[in-house]
Amino acid sequence: MKRSVKKPSNSKPEGWNSYHYAAREGNMDGIARLVSKGLGLHELASITTKTKDSVLHIAAEHNQMEVAEYLLTWKSYVDVNALNVYGETPLDKALQNNYDMIAKFLIDNGGCINKYDPTTKRRSNGGLNF
Repeated sequence: MKRSVKKPSNSKPEGWNSYHYAAREGNMDGIARLVSKGLGLHELASITTKTKDSVLHIAAEHNQMEVAEYLLTWKSYVDVNALNVYGETPLDKALQNNYDMIAKFLIDNGGCINKYDPTTKRRSNGGLNF
């Protein structure tokens, strides 16, 4: 059963694009279809207007391992250490939700294990042991 991926008809406050919605739902068919059509590969790296979450942030936050694996095959478009407005990386999103498998995957693919401290605006190891 194929799920369609379409842009919302009304503008959402988050500013998500089709890739964000497909990543949240784990819709690999939709993501692959968008990529095969050449529909804005630059959008893989685009961020939301409100929180600046990348498509990889969304996949990690919703434990969508297959999506994360696919996204990181496009490393020239996807930054594993992209920061949102809260200084969080996709790895931080996975860890906040106790998604250890996707967290380990992100670390194995260059994810920074250092926790962002908004007061110092620096990252430091928050005691993570993987």
